[in-house]
Amino acid sequence: MLKNFILYASIIFLLFNCGKETKKKVITYAGYCTPEELPIMQNAFKEFEENNPDIKVNFVWVSIWNEYWAKILTMIAGGETPDVMYMGGEFLPPMAKKGVLEPLDSYLENDKEIKKSDFFPQALESYTYKGKLYGIPRDVAPVLMYYNKDIFDRFGLKYPDETWDWKKLVEVSKKLTKDLNNDGIIDQFGFDVYGAGELYQCFRFIQQNGGSIFSDDRKKSNLNKKEAIEALQFLADLIFKYHIAPKPHERSGIDLFVSGRIAMHEDGYWMVSHYRKEIKNFKWDVAPIIKNKKRVGTLFGTSYVMAATSKNKEAAWKLIKFIAGPKIQEFNLRKELAIPALKTVALRKDILELPYVKKFVDAIEYSVPPPFIEEWHEFAHIFSLEGDKIFSPENPQKAQEICPIMANKINKIMQNEKTK
Repeated sequence: MLKNFILYASIIFLLFNCGKETKKKVITYAGYCTPEELPIMQNAFKEFEENNPDIKVNFVWVSIWNEYWAKILTMIAGGETPDVMYMGGEFLPPMAKKGVLEPLDSYLENDKEIKKSDFFPQALESYTYKGKLYGIPRDVAPVLMYYNKDIFDRFGLKYPDETWDWKKLVEVSKKLTKDLNNDGIIDQFGFDVYGAGELYQCFRFIQQNGGSIFSDDRKKSNLNKKEAIEALQFLADLIFKYHIAPKPHERSGIDLFVSGRIAMHEDGYWMVSHYRKEIKNFKWDVAPIIKNKKRVGTLFGTSYVMAATSKNKEAAWKLIKFIAGPKIQEFNLRKELAIPALKTVALRKDILELPYVKKFVDAIEYSVPPPFIEEWHEFAHIFSLEGDKIFSPENPQKAQEICPIMANKINKIMQNEKTK
C-alpha cells in the first residue's frame, strides 16, 4: 500500500513539474557579438533565466556583422522575427517604418526600475523614429583622436588638445610625415583618413564645417552646399594635396597605428582594449576630436529592440531591461567593450577614474549620431560609388564636381519616396 502511494505521488510530482516546464515563456534573442563577447552574453542570459525561472531565452548568435543583418532580414521575411534584437541606428528607421518594431515609450514610462532620464539624450536620439523610441541603448560610442606620444616626443611637438582645428592638424601633420630612411617612400604619416569615402565617417567633418548631409526636415540632400564640398575636399587634400595621410595602396593591410606608422587617427572606445593588448613599443593616448567652425564628433552605438509581433512582450521587455541595464553596461565597460549609455553608470566617480573613460564620456557632449533615415543605405551606396571618385588614387576628382551629382541622385530617391 505504501509503495503504491509513493509511486502515485512520484508520478503526480513529475507530471506537475513537466507541466510547469511546458508553461515557460520562450523568447528568442538574435544578436551580433564577437567570439570574445559570446561568454558575456551567455552568462547574462543564464543569470536572467535564474532571476526569471518562467522565461527561457533562445539565443541566435552571429559573429560577423554583415551576416547578422542578413540573418535578421531572412528571419523577418520568413515570419520568424526574434522577440528581441541587437540593433544599429542605420537599420532602425526602415524597420520601424515597416512596422517590424514595437515602440518602447510606454514600457519606459511604466517601469519603476529604469527611465528615459537615466540615459544620455544623444544616445536615445539614434533610436527615435518619428517621435517614438524603438531602441534601448546598449552603449554610446563617441570618436576621439588616438595619437602616438613617442612620435610627438621625438619631434619635440605638443600633443593634440581641445584647441586643435583643421589648420593645426595640417600644420603638425606635415612635420610628422617623414621618409625616415631616405628611400623616397614615406614611412610615417601624420594623420589617417580611413573611411573617407563612407557617409557615416564623413558627416562629422561636414558638420564641423557648419554644414549637414540633409536639410533640417531630412527631405533633401545638402551635399551640394559649400560647407559639404569644402569638407570632402579637405579630406581628399589630406591624402593627395598634402599627402600627410596614406593613400589606399600605402596601407597594404597593415594596422598603421599599431605598427607606429601614423601619428594620429580617429576611432572609438572599442579600440582601447586592442591597443592595450597589441601596442608594446610606444606610448599612446587619446585627445578631443579636432574642430573647424565648430567641434562635432560622431556618436555611434547600438541598442536592443522588441518585435511588434512578439507574443511575449512582457518577457521581452524584462530581457531588454536586463541586458541594457546598469549591471551589464558596467560589466561591458570594465571589459573595455563599450561606454555605458546610462548616465547613472558612466558618470559615477569610480567609473570616470578608469583609463581613458572620462575623455570618451566628455566627448558625448559635442558628439551627434549620424542622421539615419529610412533610405540611409541607399544614400550610403550612392555616396560610396560617387565619393570614391573624390578619393580615387588614380584620378581623384574635385568635390565640387562630384557633390552635386551625389545630391541630385539622393534627391531623386527622396522625391520618389515622398510621392509614394
